[in-house]
Amino acid sequence: MTAPIITTDAWLKLRSDRLSASRFAAALGLDSSSSPLQLWSEMKGLLPSGITGEEEWIQLGKVFERGILGFGARKAGLKMLNFLHPPDRTIAHEYFEACGARIEAWVEDEHGIQPYVVRGDFAATIDGMARDCERGEWGILEAKNRSAWFSKDFAGGLDEIPPATWCQLGAQLLVTGLDFVVLLAVVGGTKLVPIRASREQFPLDQLEAGGLEFLRYLKSDTPPPAIAREGEAKAVQALHPASNAKGAPIVAPEPLVAAWARYTELGKEIKERNDERERIKADVLLAIGDAPVAYLPGGKMLKRSRAQRAGYTVAACEFDDLRLVNQPKDAR
Repeated sequence: MTAPIITTDAWLKLRSDRLSASRFAAALGLDSSSSPLQLWSEMKGLLPSGITGEEEWIQLGKVFERGILGFGARKAGLKMLNFLHPPDRTIAHEYFEACGARIEAWVEDEHGIQPYVVRGDFAATIDGMARDCERGEWGILEAKNRSAWFSKDFAGGLDEIPPATWCQLGAQLLVTGLDFVVLLAVVGGTKLVPIRASREQFPLDQLEAGGLEFLRYLKSDTPPPAIAREGEAKAVQALHPASNAKGAPIVAPEPLVAAWARYTELGKEIKERNDERERIKADVLLAIGDAPVAYLPGGKMLKRSRAQRAGYTVAACEFDDLRLVNQPKDAR
């Protein structure tokens, strides 16, 4: 059996109604930059997707990915399939079908080709696939290219990688049915950190249950509960825009009253903290005076310099506003 070769744009449309491995963390509330409600809003078309695939950092990642996979597979003693060769694609087709999954399409761009694998309403687009000839096992290769700043995320093995990456790897194993996954993390452009994990090291039943729960929200048009994440307010505003504010007023329930009081309190705290920071900065600058540097304990120093940043122009725009105002006299 063969699958069509499609473009990245066609792949984005194809995956729009399935929960893909890279989005599992958001669906389960394990992604620090997203949430179930934000992902639900994106998949419903209420919010634009955060990533289009055309970002320069993604394109550069694809350029490096081929080299990382080839070098990493050799270093790990694995035989990697070359998806550009039809016979190797046939091997992948046959193995996935034997595992209860299937390749729905091959996603091709100028950097290479990848299989889009589906199992029910779940999906995964894997970077590479390799065989451990000694153990007779097949596994996934997942390439990551990270700056030296993130070296600590990969220093402690599987247990210390970022939750979103951990969730993605587990979801890939859940979808594909393969035996193991190897995370090939290039850190700082100078060091390859390979992390291998077997299916048994992931709670696949829990991942599946969490994914199915999110899909039930998606199919029932019921939004999942909000959690404490940046971007939640935007997701809720997309779900209930001010332009839809019609009908009779409501009497605020006690939880709403308490929530608004806490919101107001936090706003005051933030302002006070910012004012305090500015006062401290002024004190520090006064203490330094005209000196170019101020030496601190531990070999550190404060250095004064002129910095530049891009300017911007403030333009008029519309947004949903929420503020505290007095009730009309006839409503009291």
